[in-house]
Amino acid sequence: MKKIKGVLFDKDGTLIDFYAIWLPVLAAAIERIMADIIVSDGGKELSGKEKENIKQELALKFGVDLKRGKIDPGGNLASATVKECGEAVVKYLLANNFAAGRPDGKLLERVIKIMEETGRSEHSRLKTTADIKKLFDKLKQREIYVGLATADSRESARAIMTELKLIKYFDFFGCGDDDRPAKPDPAVVEDFCCICDISVKEVAFVGDTPVDLKTGRNAGVGLNVGVLCGVGNRKVLQEYADILLKSPAELLEQLY
Repeated sequence: MKKIKGVLFDKDGTLIDFYAIWLPVLAAAIERIMADIIVSDGGKELSGKEKENIKQELALKFGVDLKRGKIDPGGNLASATVKECGEAVVKYLLANNFAAGRPDGKLLERVIKIMEETGRSEHSRLKTTADIKKLFDKLKQREIYVGLATADSRESARAIMTELKLIKYFDFFGCGDDDRPAKPDPAVVEDFCCICDISVKEVAFVGDTPVDLKTGRNAGVGLNVGVLCGVGNRKVLQEYADILLKSPAELLEQLY
């Protein structure tokens, strides 16, 4: 393995505590979709049991089983872009006649707006998976480039890193609304290498889901790192990871 000159991190579940923010965001977004679209626009009169069943069905579109408290590490909430999540919700709404005849495009815009507004409203819940500032300080002391590869939008990703006072450390942002194929396509790794003028073999890719680690594997990075602080577990990550760590805080020990 070549000396690592750049580290490309996933965001949610890797740097950011996934459960602290995204489960509350999901719950709040589903409540708004229920109130603003299904009940208000659709004019549906629903019993309490019917509402709970619809909430469960909506959550499943994100890869979350509310009844069992399970998150699919390959599901939409863990790995997809906001647009992809919105498209799954719209498909469900139209299939169940919950959208009052709205055109698909307008409905998608409305669902995405609800998700983005809900996400911003929950920023007070943000916390990191480890002492990320300390990690980034040490990476920069070693003159190692730091990048982000997230399915989240650029506006949201930058706002979150600004809120956490981490934005100054980043040399590169690769986001879900950029004009490139989404993870696990290796394009985000290739763009990171281009911006930082390093080779793929000089990159460590760090993530908490199979989609993250497939991205690193597809790109042929020098070190593919799975972390167990997010939605992925040892069983689903070990197939793709070169190493597994409890959190990104342990990364420095693996670099030379």
